[in-house]
Amino acid sequence: MRERTQIIAAFLGAAALLAFAILQPGFADPDPFYHANISLLIRDHGFIQTFPWFAYTSWASAFVDVHLLYHLLLIPFVTVFDPITGMRVSAFIFGMAALYAIWRFLKSMNAPGAHLLMLAAVMSGLFLHRLSMPRAMSLAIVCLLAVTWIILKRRPWAALICAAAFTYLYHGFPLMGLSFVSIVAANIIVERLHGAAVRQAVKTSIRQFAPTGLGLLAGIALGTIFNPYFPANLSFQWLSIVEIGVANTQTAIQAGTEWLPGNPTFLVQTTAPALAAAGLAIVLFILAVALRKTKETKELLVQTAACGILAAGYSILTLKSIRFAEYAVPFLVLVSGGLLSLSSPLLRQELLPVIHARLAAIRRHATILIPVSLAGIAFLVVGSSAAITPRTYFRADQYVFATEWVREHVAPGAMIYTNGWDYPSVLWYLDDTHTYPVGLDPRLMEDADPQTYAAWAEANTGKNDMRPILDAWQTPAAIIDLRLVHATEVVDRLQEAGCVEVGRNEWVVLLSCQTL
Repeated sequence: MRERTQIIAAFLGAAALLAFAILQPGFADPDPFYHANISLLIRDHGFIQTFPWFAYTSWASAFVDVHLLYHLLLIPFVTVFDPITGMRVSAFIFGMAALYAIWRFLKSMNAPGAHLLMLAAVMSGLFLHRLSMPRAMSLAIVCLLAVTWIILKRRPWAALICAAAFTYLYHGFPLMGLSFVSIVAANIIVERLHGAAVRQAVKTSIRQFAPTGLGLLAGIALGTIFNPYFPANLSFQWLSIVEIGVANTQTAIQAGTEWLPGNPTFLVQTTAPALAAAGLAIVLFILAVALRKTKETKELLVQTAACGILAAGYSILTLKSIRFAEYAVPFLVLVSGGLLSLSSPLLRQELLPVIHARLAAIRRHATILIPVSLAGIAFLVVGSSAAITPRTYFRADQYVFATEWVREHVAPGAMIYTNGWDYPSVLWYLDDTHTYPVGLDPRLMEDADPQTYAAWAEANTGKNDMRPILDAWQTPAAIIDLRLVHATEVVDRLQEAGCVEVGRNEWVVLLSCQTL
C-alpha cells in the first residue's frame, strides 16, 4: 500500500473513532452548554462585562471570557446548526485539526510511520475522551504544538502572533513557557553532548532562543492587555491558572473530576498505545546506538530531547490532574517519532526488510485479518474512552421539564436553588431568564463570597434547616440533581422548609418554594 493511501486510511480511521466518541448521547461535563450559549450571547449582544446568571460568583460583577477566541470561532457552528449539534461539529473539526497538527509535527521530524504514531495518540482512550469533548482543548493542543515548533525553529514574529492567539483562546497559555524552558534545556544538553562546556552551552542556548522567548512574552502581553476584559482578566488568570491549575486547591464541594489526581494503573490503561509507541521507540533507539546505526543531527536531537522532557513533565503532571493527559499523549508520540527518526538507518537496513517479508507471507489473509483487527481495536478504544466518564451524564432533556415549569411559573430574574455547581450551565442554556447561585466552578463562588459559599456548601449536606438560605436568597424554586451526594437529604430538608415537589424524573427533582 502506498504511503499516501496509508495516510488517508489512517486519518479516516482517526476520524471514525473521533466521530463515534463525539456522537455518544449527552456530554461528560456541562461546559459545552455554557460555551454554546455564551457564543450566541456574543453573536447577539457583543462582549458582555457582567454575568448575572451565576449570581453569587465573581462573574456577577466582573465577567472575564478566558476563551474569547474559541467562542468567536464557535459562532458559525452554533448559528448554522442548532447549538448542541454545532458544538459536536466543532468538536470534530477542531479534534481533527489537533490530530493533523500532531502528524505535521511528526513529518517535520521525518518520523517513520508518522500516520501510525498519530493513530497511537487517538487510540489512547483518555486522549480520545478529552479530544472529543466540545471544549477549547483541541485548539489549545494545536496552539501548543505550533508554539513548540516555532520555538524550535527560532521564529520570533511567528511566536508573537501564535502566543497572542493562544492567550485569547485559552487560559492554559502559560504552558508555552514549559515548551520554551524544555527546548532551552534540551539545547543545553545537546551542546554538552557535542563537547561544549556547561557555561558555553548555557550561553549559546540563551543567545539562540532569547529573541523567540521575547516574542512569546510580547504575544502574551498583547493578548492580555489588548483585551476587552483587561484589567479584570489579570485577577481571574491568577485564580484560574495559579489557584485552580497549579495549586489545584479543592473546595468544600469537589471541583471537576478532570482536576483529580490520576491513578498510575488507570493512566497506563487509558494511554497504553502512546506509551507502547514510546517504549518501542526507546528500545529501537538503544539498539541503534549499540549497533552504531543512528542518524544524528543536532536539530533532530534537540527536537527529540525537548519532546522527551515535555512528555515526561506532562506525564508527571497527569498524576496530579488527569486533564494533563491531553498534552502528555501528543508529546509521547512526538518523542517516539524523534527516536524513530534517529534510528532510521537501523529501521531501513535491518528491520523493515524483515517486516515486509513477514507481511508478504500473510497477505492472502489480510482481507479478513485487517478489518477484524481494526474493529477490535476500535471497540477497545471507544470503550476505554466512554468508561472514563459516561457520556449520558449531562443531557438537556434531563432538565427541560424543570426549566419549562420555572419559565412559566416563576418571575424572571428570580434565584433558582441548585445543589451543585456543574449542571447550572445546562439550566442556563435552557433558561436564561432566571439566575442560579453558581456555575462552571465552585471556586468562582468561594472566591467572590466565602461566607455565602460556606453556607451553600453546608446546606447541600442535607443536615440543616433550609429556611435561612431560602429566605436570604428569596428562592421560589429548587432544581435538585439526584445524582449528587446528599441529594435525597437536601430534598427532605427543602420539603421540611415548606417546598412542594412539582415533578421529577430519574435524574432531577423540581420543587416549588413560592409559598414560603
